[in-house]
Amino acid sequence: MLAKALRLQDAACLAMYRLSRMTSYFLMNRGFSIGIGDVTPGARLVKEKRKLVETGYDKCFKLLMKPSETLESSEGAVLKELSDIRDAAGKLCVQELSKWNAPLIMAQCGSKGSYINISQMIACVGQQAINGKRVSEGFYQRSLPHFCRNDRGPEAKGFVANSFFSGLTPTEFFFHAMGGREGLVDTAVKTAETGYMQRRLVKALEDLCCQYDMSVRNAEGHVIQMCYGQDGLDPMYMEGKDKPVEFSRIYLKIQAFYTSRGEAYLTQAEKITSLKTCTKNLKLSSLEDRGSSAEFEKDMEDFVGKHPFRSKQLVNFCRDAWDKYFRARMEPGTAVGALAAQSIGEPGTQMTLKTFHFAGVASMNITLGVPRIKEIINAAKSISTPIIEARLERNDSDLGIRVMHKRDITLDTVAQSLRLALKTKQFGHIRVHHEECCISVIPAPSKKSTTFFVLQYWIKYLPSVAIKGVKGINRVILSRDTNDQLKILAEGENFAGVLATEGVCHRKSVTNNIYQMQNVLGIEAARGSIIREIQYTMESHGMSVDKRHLMLVADLMTCRGEVLGITRHGLAKMKESVLMLASFERTADHLFEAAFHSQQDTITGVSDSIIMGIPMTIGTGSLTILERSPEFSPVQERPLLFEEIYAEEWAS
Repeated sequence: MLAKALRLQDAACLAMYRLSRMTSYFLMNRGFSIGIGDVTPGARLVKEKRKLVETGYDKCFKLLMKPSETLESSEGAVLKELSDIRDAAGKLCVQELSKWNAPLIMAQCGSKGSYINISQMIACVGQQAINGKRVSEGFYQRSLPHFCRNDRGPEAKGFVANSFFSGLTPTEFFFHAMGGREGLVDTAVKTAETGYMQRRLVKALEDLCCQYDMSVRNAEGHVIQMCYGQDGLDPMYMEGKDKPVEFSRIYLKIQAFYTSRGEAYLTQAEKITSLKTCTKNLKLSSLEDRGSSAEFEKDMEDFVGKHPFRSKQLVNFCRDAWDKYFRARMEPGTAVGALAAQSIGEPGTQMTLKTFHFAGVASMNITLGVPRIKEIINAAKSISTPIIEARLERNDSDLGIRVMHKRDITLDTVAQSLRLALKTKQFGHIRVHHEECCISVIPAPSKKSTTFFVLQYWIKYLPSVAIKGVKGINRVILSRDTNDQLKILAEGENFAGVLATEGVCHRKSVTNNIYQMQNVLGIEAARGSIIREIQYTMESHGMSVDKRHLMLVADLMTCRGEVLGITRHGLAKMKESVLMLASFERTADHLFEAAFHSQQDTITGVSDSIIMGIPMTIGTGSLTILERSPEFSPVQERPLLFEEIYAEEWAS
């Protein structure tokens, strides 16, 4: 078996050597260069692009002319439509270009650039967005003096229909420079923003350490997690998406190593029995295996059920899978807190600072990027774009429309309510005409107040009266998710009011405001919301962060029973070490208060241990040596003075 494995390794090594030699000779003989011919569009591509732009313009003008749309909703829909033109132009470029096209090769292999860059060079630069919106009006009722007043068309609001190859018009060049300036400013500001955020994360998480019982505790010994990541596995050893074992890779290896041609394939019942026997023999006792391996066992059982196995293959497959699982367990003493802080802080440097994303439909945009990560980590009570995602009890569009317009108040509903009220109590100053929907209000005579003061009273209090809808909700739209399930997106912060609305499923509805989740649904819901929001923000930028790191940050922020931000105020509530707080911010204030109140510091954290020059309680410093005490020997009593003289007298 060992000889066979060595032969396979030698063959793989030889194949890699031959491939590297062949590719190097190929590049030496052919070379790789990019020229103007690579970005020259063909006649068919130019024709298709012109047709695409004309169709998009027609859709935009129809959206702008809709009488039912508000200005904000129509602007969002037009921006979405114009952004789609550039994406569609990029797909056209990929279809039309040759497979030997140099920019296309670079984009496909991941060395440099993307399909958007190819689209901008060959087909269309696209819509220039400033702060997530179309170009604003720099002059009176228009963006530039080259356009008519109140012109909201694509060209007047920053859409660049030309490509870099064809050249930009003066107005397009100006709009493109506006968008480029925003990118340059973001790049300059981004370094300081993300650097300070990562410093705060490291300070808050630096003393978190994985113990021998797989729990995560801080320097004071307080439990942050009962089991690291709920499974006790090291993120470094994950092969798939947060999974410790990629079963398909082991399966291909086992099929190649153990052919067993004469042996018959196992039936479904035999596979389950053999798998359970192997698992029972290989798995550690429940006391030693503190990590949650039930999900791993289920995944392995599902994989085995879908693929054919012979007896020897299944035994070796099970052995290799469990071997990888146990090797992936977290080492006790690992500084999991510092790892989590770096894993979240480092991708932040690659994000665009100010990013807006369309949630489902064009008219609802939410903040993403570094500003959103800062809002979550700071535990901000009021966020820039609060969005409530309300799920319906039934996947019915009629129900969704009824829920959206449920609290729509008309003159008919007011008259009906007044008729019911007039039956129980007489109002002399209100009359309802039953024949036609008409209400007459007769002001009661008042001796003390004049008409002027009455008007001032109404001017002050009438704007705050909620006539229709849920108070605190500005806009509501109906959309569908990727699974074709209906959902209502509400812009506002009244989460409790939305949950109380009839037809809304309160078990599945969420909001992106962490503070509202804590107040309405509790601290566990807030913890889940922190994990979900950071993960969604990272994935929106094409970045993948292991969920165990996010869980650790969320557990630290919520371990005190309330959501504490990782700021100078939140750290003061989380940590007890005076030297650690003094090394972070407000050094003199912390030292003065500690001296004034005679506070004690156990010097068990990372920062305070470094300051005092003693070993830290993480890694190899998490162990202490116990000295064996000497064997117990009875203590001999010392003779008293004159004891011998008096002993004779006492004896007599």
